Amino acid sequence: MRSHILVAATAVVSSLPAQIDHFTSSPNGYEAVEGALADNVIGGNAALRLQQCDSSFEPEGSIDRLAFRRDGLLPDNSGYGARNLELEIVMSDSDLSALSTTFDANYTGNTATVVARTTVSFPDWTLQPVLAPSTNVLQIDFDSLWTPGTADLLWEVRVYSNDGAGSDYPMDADSGIPQFIQSSRTSVGLGCRATGQFFRAANITWINNWGTKLSMDLGVGTSAKNSPTVALLDAVRTQIPGGSLLCTALEVNPAALNLPLGVTDAGGNLTVTIDPIPYSSAFEGATLVTQMASLDPGQSATIPVAFSQGAVNVISDPPPATAPVKQLWAADATATTATSGILDGGIILQVNHP
Repeated sequence: MRSHILVAATAVVSSLPAQIDHFTSSPNGYEAVEGALADNVIGGNAALRLQQCDSSFEPEGSIDRLAFRRDGLLPDNSGYGARNLELEIVMSDSDLSALSTTFDANYTGNTATVVARTTVSFPDWTLQPVLAPSTNVLQIDFDSLWTPGTADLLWEVRVYSNDGAGSDYPMDADSGIPQFIQSSRTSVGLGCRATGQFFRAANITWINNWGTKLSMDLGVGTSAKNSPTVALLDAVRTQIPGGSLLCTALEVNPAALNLPLGVTDAGGNLTVTIDPIPYSSAFEGATLVTQMASLDPGQSATIPVAFSQGAVNVISDPPPATAPVKQLWAADATATTATSGILDGGIILQVNHP
């Protein structure tokens, strides 16, 4: 399946800048995994002080935004409509093992109000998403960057008013220990627009650490239709400019490893799951860089291949033995003590790194 022209192209290497579109999740490993529960506590209460602490979070630099996504499994419901909440958000270092129902005692340092008291418009979540997890997210930008320390992550929301109080607003959530932890993933470069497609070809690669095995999904979306497709894989990123030869830059050395995946469907989509992959703790923290290549005779480039963007996946640690996230709250923005007790699990949060 290897193209001799593609192999020859490895002689031209450049230092193109990475184009990163990246967020991580809290709890870790839920970037593309739907939780088993829905949590209505933030969007459904007239007033609230809520803290959530996470020992699994793996910071990747400063944070400038949090996002909450609609539960992807609940059906359409007219009660999940838009609403306006007056709120503020606090970020802090914390210690999950010492968490108490006294809110202020859970701050261990690096505490900052990242969103000063303001009114935030929550979007309409009436319709169930076509696919889970949902891409219909509530994004809240910080007033200024916040950089987490090495301690456990704590985020806090204080709700002072809510014009939609009393009706559910289901945020994606999970109750405790996940079956597996998904790799962190950074997109690099740009995919091509394959013949007859409006969207660029999208790399769909995830590596899951189950603790006793690994599994891997390799695939592409909106690439060339009904086309033989190959995954290019390497342990390091190699940037090769496309020029007039290729429709986009290569992010993987095509001489490293080529894995035939099969033929895309009529929509240009294809996913292959490799399961199981024998487990070794030595894989934890290892990097795999992938890029998908589909034969595309309609391409204007010299080499008629549609490439996806590159994806840099870092294999995660195994699932924790105990729940890595705990939540506590009271239905009062100025409360000093949680009335909920300390609950295992909580809301799945998308954390944006600029």
